[in-house]
Amino acid sequence: MFALVGAALSGACTVGPNYRPPRPSVPSKFTAGPLVPSAPPGNAPALAAWWEQFHDTRLNTLITQALHGNLDLETAASRVRVAREQLIITGADRFPVINGDAGIDALHLSQNSGLSEFTSLFGGGSSSGATSGFTLPGLNLTTYSLGFDASWEIDLFGGVRRAMQAAEAQAEQAVWEQRDSEVSIAAEVANDYWLLRSLQAQLAIANDQIDQQRQMLALLQARRRFGFVTDQDVRSQAAQLALATASLPDLDSALQAQIHALGVLVGEPPEALQAQLSAVQSLPPPPPAIPVGLPADLLRRRPDVRAAERALAASSARIGVAVDALYPKISLTGAVDLVSIDLKHLLDIASRQYNVSGALSWPLFQGGRGRANVRIAEEQDQQALYAYQSTILDALRDVEDALTRYGDELKKNRALRDALSNAQAAAEVTRRQFQMGLDNIEPVLAAQGAVLQTRMQLTQSDGALASDLVSLYKALGGGWSQT
Repeated sequence: MFALVGAALSGACTVGPNYRPPRPSVPSKFTAGPLVPSAPPGNAPALAAWWEQFHDTRLNTLITQALHGNLDLETAASRVRVAREQLIITGADRFPVINGDAGIDALHLSQNSGLSEFTSLFGGGSSSGATSGFTLPGLNLTTYSLGFDASWEIDLFGGVRRAMQAAEAQAEQAVWEQRDSEVSIAAEVANDYWLLRSLQAQLAIANDQIDQQRQMLALLQARRRFGFVTDQDVRSQAAQLALATASLPDLDSALQAQIHALGVLVGEPPEALQAQLSAVQSLPPPPPAIPVGLPADLLRRRPDVRAAERALAASSARIGVAVDALYPKISLTGAVDLVSIDLKHLLDIASRQYNVSGALSWPLFQGGRGRANVRIAEEQDQQALYAYQSTILDALRDVEDALTRYGDELKKNRALRDALSNAQAAAEVTRRQFQMGLDNIEPVLAAQGAVLQTRMQLTQSDGALASDLVSLYKALGGGWSQT
């Protein structure tokens, strides 16, 4: 009966606005796009697992470990499960609440309760002490009961349906937030990994320079014995060696910090990856082309944009929940019980008793509370729309900034490679002139310093180039999949 009545009444209407996804206006192309060699638009598979194009097995393994073991991602996955359970809880309001109950009641009436005089009116006693008829005092009475009760508030104006829409949108929002976390974690692992490789390269350069400085110091010390150089030349070279050696501890501590950071990112203790990552490996060359795509692609690719859109859908549905509170509520209750003073007759049809009731409640006066709640829900929906629009603008800015940084770093990297080639050629000329006695030690030291500085700058630029590339892929929304 409840089902028939509910079906007839709950299909009446659904209050509140019907949600329609917004259609934001975005530019037709990225202004900084020409700075970067771009692949044809729509190359989504390359974005989903962009790190694989570097063909670095260790990087691929680290990101896979992080996507399956990072504790922040485990927390995000837990939030998805909570949101889905909350959807079940909200949806349960569509159905009646049914409870089963069973009981045993035992009653013993006091003989001194004053009921003796009452029973004597029905011939229940005499002055001689003999009794006749029935006597209530001292009676033992046991009652057995078994039954069910149900209650149902009919979703007459669609408040529950709107609440379910909000809960469903929130569950989808949690999924997109989980994917956004995947994007961030993959980018963070790659960024820390490339920084580690850059630091290893810088440490190798510093060690090479120390070896060269030692060789030069040994050469000067040998020449001093024959009077070809002065003590000042030897001391200057010793100072250069000391300065080069002083740079090692800072590089080593920064390198160890990156190994520790990567260990935590994959869900392991900080020192867990020490053995795997200690071996030096070079930074990758930049890819020939990047699937930049079009600005409109960001609305589909960026998980944070998708999450903001789902938050907007949830806020729109909550307006309907607030409006529903202004309208009447119809509730039905009923109970069916079997009651008997002995167990053998408990299941007889004569032991049944039941009741059915309906109620109507309508908030006629609340001091404006209901209308205020509707206006609050509408303002919160407007705030969600602003947040969605702001997320899109931030996404566009992220891509433009990343394209600019990567394009400018490409130019800087090419210039540094030319500078290193010229510095090495100049250092070779000064070294030969010094060996032939045509020049003193200062030009040689200056040329060596220029080579060291340029090599360091180029290595740092290689690291920045890899980091900027990671930022670009993250800005484009790469790093998550449907699985």
